[in-house]
Amino acid sequence: MAQDGVATMQTPAAAPTVSHSALYLEYLAALRRRTLTVKLWQIALLAAFLIVWEFAPRAGWINPMLTSYPSAVAKMAISLMGDGTLGMHTWATFGRPSSACPAA
Repeated sequence: MAQDGVATMQTPAAAPTVSHSALYLEYLAALRRRTLTVKLWQIALLAAFLIVWEFAPRAGWINPMLTSYPSAVAKMAISLMGDGTLGMHTWATFGRPSSACPAA
């Protein structure tokens, strides 16, 4: 405390600089490369899935009445967001138990 009864704040000491070994820096670089590689694979697999999903019904591999198309799903989601009914339709689909699910 200062002499006039007011507490004074002490500034913390600067953190000491830490030098890392070359081996540790190499490990960190490899870890960043691995993380980037995993993220790129995740994006590539998602893109491949969406491409196959779009192509399969158009090629007649599967019935489009069963799977629709990702482009149609996106257009409908945008439309429902625009008119404000996306929440209502989502609740109707997922929010209440259905007779098709006897466990609910």
